[in-house]
Amino acid sequence: MTKILFYYEYLGLGGVEVILATRLRALMKSDYQVRAMFMQDAGGRLLFKGMEDSIIIPASPIQKMDALLDFQPDILVSLDTPSIVSAARKLLPNINIFYEIHTTYPQALRPLRNQKFIQQVNHFIVPSKFQAQFVREIINRPDIAMDIVPDPLDERYFSPLEPSIGKANQPIIAWVGRLDNLKNWRSFIEIAARISSKRQDVEFRLIGGLYSPMEEQNALWIQMVKNNLLQQMRWYPSLDPEHMPAMLDEIRNSGGCVVSTSRIESFGMSILEAMGRACPVVVPDGGSLAELAGEQTRGLTYPLARLDEAVQKILPLLDNPTLRQELGEHAREFALQHTWQASNDAFLKAIQSTNP
Repeated sequence: MTKILFYYEYLGLGGVEVILATRLRALMKSDYQVRAMFMQDAGGRLLFKGMEDSIIIPASPIQKMDALLDFQPDILVSLDTPSIVSAARKLLPNINIFYEIHTTYPQALRPLRNQKFIQQVNHFIVPSKFQAQFVREIINRPDIAMDIVPDPLDERYFSPLEPSIGKANQPIIAWVGRLDNLKNWRSFIEIAARISSKRQDVEFRLIGGLYSPMEEQNALWIQMVKNNLLQQMRWYPSLDPEHMPAMLDEIRNSGGCVVSTSRIESFGMSILEAMGRACPVVVPDGGSLAELAGEQTRGLTYPLARLDEAVQKILPLLDNPTLRQELGEHAREFALQHTWQASNDAFLKAIQSTNP
């Protein structure tokens, strides 16, 4: 039985952890023995309910190496975490190492400019066409082996949509992500402020940020006060993943939408999740989010630096139920193609493309 060890630095509630949990469930149904190792627990254990025996969180670097030797994996898949690659190559010379790149943060991408690190990796995996192009430009090696494995949508998003009950009191405009410069939450606050100046019947929801730096959390409150948004905006620092589909159903049924202001995304799981619940999305017009939007057939796009144009896309959308329904239907049809089976097939094809 082939043994696969996945390695990721943080066990949090982010998109990578969601993807990894879904992948583990899929592989456990196949003829593979799998483990996932994390160096820090950041509140993500609940994503792995029923798989606790397959999770390793070593207390020290020595325990990490002991766990690696104890499991003796045939394949190591390191997700955005270079620290284990060199050690694994030394301890298990014949191990097949895959480096999976979901991050777009410059510091995390720095190892890709190191040719010694590149030579220790057998294969690279990315989740989108945009990310493949982005990574190839960094590595600057046209011969590098790379496969695209689209992120899978969690099975809970495939459940029937919750119907609207009665008439919605006010549309909800939501944003999902960490509080940092790359996710660009400040632009969402600015968009909310501009919409608020035109419509008082809108509710804004910012979802995420519990584990973001305290200075960012404090800055959020300051910006909410500064832009007079305390009455219209609700902040959900953390939301149980099991409750997210219901939240998106509520947003859709309210006549609202989900907005992204991310400067760059390798894939865009939070947007795919919204699409999976037929929730209209409004996203920047470049990169992987534009891939998901599909020439504005599944979502609306706007130039990232032009927040007025984002507002001009959002406001008419709130008043156009026909457009919201059309976008939602096309979005859900597309999102539901991202099954765990499709992603698992692509992943298996990738790991079978090289011999351990």
